[in-house]
Amino acid sequence: MNPAAHGLDTAILAVFLLISLAVGLYHGQQVKSLRDFGVGRKNFSTATLVATIVATYSSGSSLFICLENTYINGLYYLFSLLGLPLSLLLGGLLALRMGEFMGNISVADAMNNLYGRNVQLITAICGILRDAGFIAVQFKVMTKILEIVFQIESGWSIWVAVGIMILYSAFGGIRAVTFTDVFQLLTFATIIPVLCGIIWTKLEDPSQVTTTLFNTAVFNPKEVVANTPRFMSSLGLFLYFALPAFNPPAFQRIIMARDVKQARNAFAYSSIILSLFFIIITWMAVLLLAENPELTKEEIVPYLISQHVHVGLKGLLGICVMALAMSTADSCLNASAVQFSNDILALPSDSEEAKQEGIGAARLCSMVIGFGALLLALYSKDLLKLILLTGSIYMPIVTVPILMAILGFRSSTRAALVGIAAGITTVVVWSILWKNGDSIVPGMLANLIGLVGTHYLLGEKGGWVKKATPVTQPTTT
Repeated sequence: MNPAAHGLDTAILAVFLLISLAVGLYHGQQVKSLRDFGVGRKNFSTATLVATIVATYSSGSSLFICLENTYINGLYYLFSLLGLPLSLLLGGLLALRMGEFMGNISVADAMNNLYGRNVQLITAICGILRDAGFIAVQFKVMTKILEIVFQIESGWSIWVAVGIMILYSAFGGIRAVTFTDVFQLLTFATIIPVLCGIIWTKLEDPSQVTTTLFNTAVFNPKEVVANTPRFMSSLGLFLYFALPAFNPPAFQRIIMARDVKQARNAFAYSSIILSLFFIIITWMAVLLLAENPELTKEEIVPYLISQHVHVGLKGLLGICVMALAMSTADSCLNASAVQFSNDILALPSDSEEAKQEGIGAARLCSMVIGFGALLLALYSKDLLKLILLTGSIYMPIVTVPILMAILGFRSSTRAALVGIAAGITTVVVWSILWKNGDSIVPGMLANLIGLVGTHYLLGEKGGWVKKATPVTQPTTT
């Protein structure tokens, strides 16, 4: 590689990282309590909330995953992908029922009000494990980008990049995370359309695109939509994507809003923006397919970089993916730090000294989880299995009781713990008996049966209520 070209791309990366650090630390100056650290002061504009929601859902790996799978699987993958914007839309509608949770600081904090301290601890632990896995994946993406795009060995450079993200997340809190998300999303929104334009101008005949779409089986709706195992698999993935999981960062984005109406609007607008994001990536995949239909899945990204990404633009593409990876990682890191300090340690906040202890614990947790996830990303040989494991833990355990509570179902701590135990047991047994099977849906179903079944069999107080209020209000210790 030309040293001057390499220097230009590296300089672009350095400027991006420094701007991210400056933006994060500048907007994090108002952190005076753990609540400021976790949800801010509820004075974010709707546009800012939309940006951080989209940036959080658009992970660093999503760009290349969407590109590769759309090129290879066409409408089969695009149909499944539609579940993600639908999930945001449904999440916004459900947010209108979440008025009672707007004073909480995390999803585990809400579970404490609903079902007590033990359920709060379980939720926080599951949430931190889930987020740590997602953070590790984003760091893995950042490592690959440094090697493939910038041709920098993943030694000290990845530690510097991750260190900058951890620094502004730990000391700036949610305001730093939110406003760096805005900057990082703008970076992506500017660069990717430009790259699509470059690929378009290099096509010998623009009619290649329509010819490719009409003559490629995976883009033919009549062939795709059918009672076939491949389409049924896409349908199952669509339903999985469409279910609002209310993971820690997503729940956090709702309670950051001024009120439930702003949360609803932010999620609704985010579903539109995320759809546009997928449309752009789809268009890029179609252009590459029209230009060269013979690529294998492993050759798509290297072909894109070698044929269409040159000096300067290579650096811009690199920071685009880095931006998406950092925006997801910093959101998960902030949510994990809040759950550790507020929900596991349960530090009091009735004095200035206690408030500072809470912030200090959250900052320390950010550093420990952040650098721990980096070590995991660098040295784990089977990171994918770890991510599937951490992801399969959260939804069967936490999503069911919190989603039922939002819909208006109330029960006892005993019923919630029975449901959680049923979900955990099903996930473990299912994973042992069917190693390649998806244990999330069976685990969620078992949790639901355990929760509702125990409630009615034992005659617990609560049930379906018109006004969403907890059955018990346990004292936080």
